[in-house]
Amino acid sequence: MLILLFSGANLFSQATQELEAIKKELSAVIQEKVFIHTDREYYITGETVWLKAYVLDPESFKQSDISKVLNIELIAASGNAVKQVRIELSSGLGQG
Repeated sequence: MLILLFSGANLFSQATQELEAIKKELSAVIQEKVFIHTDREYYITGETVWLKAYVLDPESFKQSDISKVLNIELIAASGNAVKQVRIELSSGLGQG
């Protein structure tokens, strides 16, 4: 009975180490920061919003070439999505 207890503790220790390794890998997932520049600050219903999107590496703040498409939602004050667009990215830049 004692031997089973110790081997169970060993398995638990291995599982804990594996979980820690997985956590490390997940925290190293590639991240990007998105900045959107619009042609003006305020719009009236029906006006066209012109924008330029910058996708940057958060460490170096250089343009990222990882993502190829940026999904953007325009959300009303009520919290409802008014418009959804997909912007093609080239070397971390997109416009629409």
